[in-house]
Formats: sequence, C-alpha cells, structure tokens
Amino acid sequence: MNAPGEDRPGGTVEAGRSDPGPSDPGRTSSGDAAHAVTGRGRAWALGLIALAVVAVGAALLVGMLGGDDGAPPQVSASEARAGERVGTTVAVYVTLRNTGGADTLERASSPDAARVLVHGTDEVGIMRTSPSLEVPASTTVRLEPGGTHLMLEGVGRSLAPGDTVPVALEFDRGETLRIEAPVVPLEDLLEEPPG
Repeated sequence: MNAPGEDRPGGTVEAGRSDPGPSDPGRTSSGDAAHAVTGRGRAWALGLIALAVVAVGAALLVGMLGGDDGAPPQVSASEARAGERVGTTVAVYVTLRNTGGADTLERASSPDAARVLVHGTDEVGIMRTSPSLEVPASTTVRLEPGGTHLMLEGVGRSLAPGDTVPVALEFDRGETLRIEAPVVPLEDLLEEPPG
C-alpha cells in the first residue's frame, strides 16, 4: 500500500489528498479534489465577509464618535459680544452651533480691525494664537472670556458700550457668517450673555 501523499500509477496528489488511480476499487470521482478547492474557496469567502463586517463596524463606530460622515456643516452664530477697546485691541466672544458635519473657522475679518486672530488660553493662563478653530460635527463651541476668543488688533475707532463690531467668520467648507457683536462694558463680559 502506498503512503499518503505518494504518487500511484494513474493517480494524482492534490491538496494533501491522494486521488486513487483508475484501477483502485475505492475510487471516487474527482469530486474530492473539487471539494477541497471549494472548501478553500469558502474559507476565502468567509474571510472576506468577516473583513467587510469589521470595516463596516469600524465606520459605524467612527460615525457614533462624532466623525464627519460627509454631511454638510450647519454652523450658526449667536450670543456675540465684544469688550471695550483696550489700546488698539478688542476681544469678541460668540457661540458657534454646528448641527451638521465638521468644519473649521479658517479666517475672521472686520472692517474695524487690521487683523482678527483666534486666541486661546493655555492651562497656565497664557494667550496663544491659533491658526484656525475646529468646529466638530454636532457640537457647540463657545468663545468666552478666559478661553478661546477672537482678538481684533489694530482697531482704529473708539468703541463704547452700545456700539457694534461687525465680524466675518470664514469657514473651510465655504460658508461665511457675518455677525454684529454689541460692545459691552468689560465687567459685564463675565456675566452670561443674553440668550
């Protein structure tokens, strides 16, 4: 008797199985080899399906964690206010609500200022300039005293409580919001803005 995997006259060896030769009484059809290929094919198919399930699951998880699903941003501004001018600078605070996909405030400008910068305050209270401001999907971002705010620099005109400061907010995905920030006394900036 031949050892497994050893060629026999008229037989072949495939996929670790021997196909008996034509004179073998226990001969089965070449379906054994076909079954082995089909089994491997099924294993590959099941592997691909499992991979697809994992990929879809990961995509859903990213979506649930606030990932941008390609939805257009829906950013609105409210509660805008500006402090009184200090030297040639004015701080502007605003609440940005985004009910759509993620966006980024790339630039701000005002006809009253030479430039407008995004300022943030670090953990030790030092103001730092940021090149942009992320507005994640389905969030509210508050620009407020002691935190992130817009700093208007090179303000030429005097501003008193009751005046307004126009500011244009330009977002990465194409939207420009125009706000009018009423000037309030410095001591009133720490109070909650009117709703």
